[in-house]
Amino acid sequence: MPNTRTILVSGSSRGLGKELAAQFQEHGFRVITMGNVTPGNVSIRCDLLDLSELEVELKKVFDIYGAIDILVCNAGTGKKPSNLMSDKGAREFFFEKNFETSKNLVIAALPYLKTPGASIVGVSSIVALAELPGVPDGYAESKVAMNKLFKNLAQQLAIKGIRVNLVSPGNIMFSGSRWEEITLENPKFVEELLRDKVPLHQFITPEEIATAIIYLSSAQAKNITGINLVIDGGQTL
Repeated sequence: MPNTRTILVSGSSRGLGKELAAQFQEHGFRVITMGNVTPGNVSIRCDLLDLSELEVELKKVFDIYGAIDILVCNAGTGKKPSNLMSDKGAREFFFEKNFETSKNLVIAALPYLKTPGASIVGVSSIVALAELPGVPDGYAESKVAMNKLFKNLAQQLAIKGIRVNLVSPGNIMFSGSRWEEITLENPKFVEELLRDKVPLHQFITPEEIATAIIYLSSAQAKNITGINLVIDGGQTL
């Protein structure tokens, strides 16, 4: 039987978001993609930092698709632009890209979420839970702020019957990912990382993350809200 639920995935022009959107399509969801990267074939192209523009674009989506069942706040980055030399500049950059984008998307999408029954899932990171080498200044702090935001949203939106959860992946491998690049550049480093730092000795796949989001948004998880589901092969143990 076809899945009639509508899922909106931010940050799906490329990278993990694009992979997640493909996974959701395979599971039969009606997928609305969102991004601000050119080129990139997406349903909605807008700047998540521009709340007014975002509200206009989501109204168009609602008029076409109706209520949104699942909102996936995936937009964000852990890569610092080369022109940001100061720690302050990097912190502001990561805070905008990883916190403000999620906050704005939830605010703008609230009038169009199915009530009750909608699910909001944020894609965070294990950098908010443990000190990891090589993490740019400000990135972990931005994800900590995102986690706090989603915990607060879970409390505030429960009265509306909207559940809010997080998924925090570890090292994700897929074609074109940063970890694919690192593996090609320094396979010994990757081998040692998986052997010494990841108890289950393997990368995370987009399929695992998509499956977790689908579960957290399903009827089987109807009493789950405010959690942070960590998928990292035991790296943060």
